[in-house]
Amino acid sequence: MSSYVRLLRLLVLPACIGSLFAALVMLLLGALKLYAAAQAIWADGAAQSATITSAIMGATDAFLFGVVLIVFSGAFAEEFIFPQGQTAHGARSEPMRFHGLGNLKRTLLEVIFVFLIVDTATDLASAEDPLGWTILIKPSAVALVAFSIRVMFLARNDTHQTDRGYE
Repeated sequence: MSSYVRLLRLLVLPACIGSLFAALVMLLLGALKLYAAAQAIWADGAAQSATITSAIMGATDAFLFGVVLIVFSGAFAEEFIFPQGQTAHGARSEPMRFHGLGNLKRTLLEVIFVFLIVDTATDLASAEDPLGWTILIKPSAVALVAFSIRVMFLARNDTHQTDRGYE
């Protein structure tokens, strides 16, 4: 293996470590938001339902993002840092395995889709004033991301069918 490839692998290592650190920060943030929701429940009961719902959904956002960062840092480490022979493929289940950058990109789009849905629901739950037309921006983004995932999936299936001779 050339020294150039080893240098590139070492450049990916800090990104993976930073991603793991960011995941820990997000998991801590989620725990703090859950603690704030529990305090609101114990202090006022269900009187502050919008505040409690907003805190719980914010914690869900943070936990989801933290788990995604852990999965992606592991996938990048497996794909770019460790040589093919050194990884323990048997230790990861099939949904945790990534088969190339295209699969990682699609998974990232799907995670963004779920994150936008939860974030939109959080905004709707915590809105106290009358809802204006600006509340339609995030649902529009959700629809566009869902459409792009669908187009990518259809394009990928067409490419694979053409490659196999199914025209």
